[in-house]
Amino acid sequence: MKGLSFAHLREINTARCVEGWNQPLDMWTRDDYVVAIGGEVGESCNIIKKLNRVRDGIGRNDETPRELVAEHIDELADVVIYVDLFLASENRALFPELVLPGAGFIDVAMMGQMRLEDFSGRRQLWMSRLGRDALRHAGRLGDLAETMRGSHWLDEPAARLVITCSMMATLHGTTLDAAIVSKFNRTSEKHGMPHRLELA
Repeated sequence: MKGLSFAHLREINTARCVEGWNQPLDMWTRDDYVVAIGGEVGESCNIIKKLNRVRDGIGRNDETPRELVAEHIDELADVVIYVDLFLASENRALFPELVLPGAGFIDVAMMGQMRLEDFSGRRQLWMSRLGRDALRHAGRLGDLAETMRGSHWLDEPAARLVITCSMMATLHGTTLDAAIVSKFNRTSEKHGMPHRLELA
């Protein structure tokens, strides 16, 4: 199976931040990173709202359902890219318990698949429920960034947020690592940056 490793994302993501965007990781405060993450989660939830309107046959959207799904997948990727930069600025791993050679988003997908079983029988509520969970986890990142409680103050909400994004990507028929690679590389190309992610 091919996938994106945590180590590869961290290497290329931080390199693009520093070299491409000319932004040292410590240029932003914890609050800056949390606002960026929250902004992406909010954009994701706004698309869920539009998808719910399509589901319920109410209102009008300028985009087709397929376009909305593609936009949502991009937003999920952006959430994880910012979460990784936030953790990198704190010198923390994305999933400390999985820091092994080659560990990556296939492991996240497996964790997400197990959690999807919790949503059996609620198909129409899945996306909104997951969006609500994403907002809750992003909010906990903000609270914990302020209070700095415990030695693993950042790990749990960050991990849960990424798993939630993986679950949403799965419901759209794709994987989170494919979403991250696609969005990251399109952004690099758009801005003329050489940094590219690869599924290995």
